[in-house]
Amino acid sequence: MTNYYLALFNSTTWEEFLDAGGNIYGTTKNKENRAKKLKSGDKLICYISKIGTFSGILELKSESYIDNTPVWKDADYPVRFNVRTIISIDPLNGVQVRSLFNNLTIFSRLKNPQAWQGFFLNAFNQFPEEDGKLIEQKLLKLKKK
Repeated sequence: MTNYYLALFNSTTWEEFLDAGGNIYGTTKNKENRAKKLKSGDKLICYISKIGTFSGILELKSESYIDNTPVWKDADYPVRFNVRTIISIDPLNGVQVRSLFNNLTIFSRLKNPQAWQGFFLNAFNQFPEEDGKLIEQKLLKLKKK
């Protein structure tokens, strides 16, 4: 079984992540406890806020750790993981979240369909495995184009 979790980026932090080698994912200090539940081998689905696309899949290569070495220009993301970038796609060409509304179970459970963004506000929210696999397949298909 593969565990899939949400990794949050904006356009700038995604570019900075890739420019730094695409091998360290970081988030804010207040996510430290949530990060501890993730294990090496788990996958992160990269979501680009404001654009609303999935643009990558990362595989965790370590447990979480604290590091304040600068990577991102405008923010400090000290809760970190060593990762391997499996898929990386330009966010403007990524998989639109809205295109998967009828396919992902996270959307079928909503009491209010207009409130779909709530899931995408917290790093490390867990996707059901079938949702994670579907997103990964869609990204792989785009990558091959």
